[in-house]
Amino acid sequence: MGRYSALTRRLLTGLALVALAVGGVVLALAFFTSRDAATTEAPVAAEGPGLAAPGATGASLRQGNVEVTAPPAELAPVRKVADDVAGPPTPELRAVGQAILVRRAPAGADVTARAWRRELRVPHARDPRLREFLEFWLGRGAG
Repeated sequence: MGRYSALTRRLLTGLALVALAVGGVVLALAFFTSRDAATTEAPVAAEGPGLAAPGATGASLRQGNVEVTAPPAELAPVRKVADDVAGPPTPELRAVGQAILVRRAPAGADVTARAWRRELRVPHARDPRLREFLEFWLGRGAG
């Protein structure tokens, strides 16, 4: 009988230690999770470079792609900046909202970058605000 109670005590002690370990893990997870600031929400438009542009919408921008229009003299420099930031706009990059699409604008127009509901106008591709806009808004669509 004494042997049986020693076995029972060991079993109960082992179960208590396991329960304490599991409780410690649960408490640690609760502690670190409560301090997690991760979010899956899209950025608020007022938080990034450029100006609010409610008309800057469309399927491509909604996905996270960025569109840039430039006059003929600025097309090559804009494409260089765009390729430096995102690489060539392949169909795969477009599909996942990670492409910068460069299009021709009339001569004399500003370089205009558009992201989902955001817009930036600069006189030329060398303006550092263009790269900042592209880097910040690329991939930040509505969905």
